[in-house]
Amino acid sequence: MVELLFESLHEGPQLYLFGAGHVGQAIAKALHDSVFSVHVIDEREEWISLLPPQIVRHEIDPEIFISQHTFNPQKSYCVILTHRHDLDETLLNLLLKKELYYLGLIGSESKRRRISQRLIDRGACPQKLNQLKCPIGIGNFGKSPSEIAISVGAELLQLHYGSSK
Repeated sequence: MVELLFESLHEGPQLYLFGAGHVGQAIAKALHDSVFSVHVIDEREEWISLLPPQIVRHEIDPEIFISQHTFNPQKSYCVILTHRHDLDETLLNLLLKKELYYLGLIGSESKRRRISQRLIDRGACPQKLNQLKCPIGIGNFGKSPSEIAISVGAELLQLHYGSSK
């Protein structure tokens, strides 16, 4: 008698959300049943524990996660939306050194300019910073976490499926 065990591996795109706050929770919930395998990275147990069980949770310092994780350049979508601007900047600096399909940062155009200039002053490659999407999402659909999640979800799905509409 031969017994075979098969493990299903998600071969589709991987969405890494750095931050399990209100907006991270909303995006994770909006996209968990989509083509994306949704990962949320946050060291705060009280926030990670609020996620539905079908979302991959990484209760770890996001800097450590980035340093230890191998990202697939064709399938890795990363969105930074932590609870601190300085942490956003640190994670952005680390992720700019990786090959990613998508890199987004929550915030305004002025936040993008400020962070980009500081990173360039510290030696970041301006061409890599040109790949950064900030603000994230399509259009201005509101400011609530669920409205932001719809906008970001639409942007990521549109990018994945190659639609220009």
